[in-house]
Amino acid sequence: MPPRSAYATVATAVLAPYFDDAASVWKGFYKLLLWFEKEVPHIIDGDKLAAGIWRERAESVQKELAKEFGCKLSEVASQIDQLIKSDIFDRLPQRQNPLGIGFVTSLHLALKHFSSPEYDFLPEEAIGKLVFQGIRQPPRDKPDLVVVRAGSEVAVISAKWSLRHDRLKDILDEADYFKRLSPRLNFYVITNEFDPARLTKVLDDYRIDGLFHVAKRLVTEVAGVDGRVHKMRDLSDLLVLFTN
Repeated sequence: MPPRSAYATVATAVLAPYFDDAASVWKGFYKLLLWFEKEVPHIIDGDKLAAGIWRERAESVQKELAKEFGCKLSEVASQIDQLIKSDIFDRLPQRQNPLGIGFVTSLHLALKHFSSPEYDFLPEEAIGKLVFQGIRQPPRDKPDLVVVRAGSEVAVISAKWSLRHDRLKDILDEADYFKRLSPRLNFYVITNEFDPARLTKVLDDYRIDGLFHVAKRLVTEVAGVDGRVHKMRDLSDLLVLFTN
């Protein structure tokens, strides 16, 4: 597995052109991390992309990406998945681990760029050492970033590209753990999940202080996913959350 610094180098190159505007950073995330399956953008489990409503939604997303990227519909696939296609891998890797590392790395870079220098964003490895020093037994799956200001923990951020059942349970367990540890702490979730049922479970949980989507407009307007998902916030909202 490549070192984190290699991920940061690739992520910086892809994201930097969008750092002038927080509302455009999602394009860099998609160019870096999104991929195609069954000839359409992977916005949900692959078995749902073959036909039906989710196939139509994925095709709508592809059309919107072509518009946003300024390319032909047939060229969208070549614009995305740049992390996996990069030369930091000797051979094509299984996607799960690189996707997770790439997502957290990209989020860290974007938050550092847009946030006030008063805030630090520390990786999960810092838990029990630099932050939450009294923890002897951290939760099974730790949140991906801890937000610190003036030496105090103010928030934790769990970044999960998708919200499969096991990941969803981990997120809710994490939120419960840290809310019990520090009730005033904010617990945020950032995801690229499109499934409304999975998103609603996070939105409905009282321990979650904010659910953010990499590209909310693609879910609610382009894909036309309805229900309570309109209460989600956008990646751009998270990027400017720590400016004061």
